[in-house]
Amino acid sequence: MPRHRRAAGCLVLLTLTLSVLPGQAPSAATPSPSSPSTTRRAELRNPDGGFASLRANSVDADGNTAEYTVIHAYRLR
Repeated sequence: MPRHRRAAGCLVLLTLTLSVLPGQAPSAATPSPSSPSTTRRAELRNPDGGFASLRANSVDADGNTAEYTVIHAYRLR
């Protein structure tokens, strides 16, 4: 029989971080809801040159956490 898991709590914190290789300081943003839906939007400024890596961290109302990292997500020109 399949196991049923309880749904995760409501999202209470979401942060995005953009870091550029090599060696520039990362910039961070906290997305805000763009409407009453679950969609959120954030803007991060791209510096010139290198590669961008992205990281998203989230926490829900039950204290569950998640972290996603994409290294060399895209090239900067």
